[in-house]
Amino acid sequence: MLHRSFGLDAEGRILFLSQVAMALRLLALATAILAAQAKLLIQKDAPDFELPAAMPDDQTKTVSLKDYKGKYVILFFYPFDFTFVCPTEIMAFNSVVEDLRAKGAEVLGVSTDSVHSHLAYRRLEPSAGGIGKIKFPLLSDFKKEASEAYDVLADDGSSHRGLFLIDKAGIVRHQLVNDEPLGRSVDEAVRMLDALQYFEKNGKVCPANFKGDDSLGSASVPLTERFKDTSLKTGFGVPVLKSKDCRLDINRNWD
Repeated sequence: MLHRSFGLDAEGRILFLSQVAMALRLLALATAILAAQAKLLIQKDAPDFELPAAMPDDQTKTVSLKDYKGKYVILFFYPFDFTFVCPTEIMAFNSVVEDLRAKGAEVLGVSTDSVHSHLAYRRLEPSAGGIGKIKFPLLSDFKKEASEAYDVLADDGSSHRGLFLIDKAGIVRHQLVNDEPLGRSVDEAVRMLDALQYFEKNGKVCPANFKGDDSLGSASVPLTERFKDTSLKTGFGVPVLKSKDCRLDINRNWD
């Protein structure tokens, strides 16, 4: 008997067993907390996968993330084929896929539908409820392993709207997860790629709403120097914040 091995009397046994029960409860609580926490993949290796895909040539092929080493990858998960928001995102990415390839990037779409569903989805024109002949692969995460690895697996077995920008070395540099009703901005995904490439080429950090060459200089530049060249864009030191879409008078009495 356990209590005999430790030489415990009756009172000692009760105390020992209560401590064991408390430890088990704490372990269960810690496990639940860890399970509930979303994975942060930024600056980490993107989880690899091998998934069947419906390809642009209307054939099927096993696609692995490592096949794209040396290229940028915009990997996006979506809930289901034949739905409402999903085709708008897929076709929006399709409209810029050639521009992205010119920048050395590829697009991969993933859902937990079967590869046969993906093929049927591609073979129907949008007017018939499909997406038409899109120019990038749709991957089938039927076993839900990739969705779980990227922590976008929903309780109903579908994928949340997760988006991951992966650099040429296979490192995640940007991640975003939307709730199902909220479609993503493809323009923002392109902007993130542009910002990353600008930083890699010039070593300069990119401010809010970065476009083109509106950088804040290198990370080693002191703050007082960094904002000298960007005051007109950010509002520092001037009475008007200028942007493409708005002008905000920072001296106005907002009461």
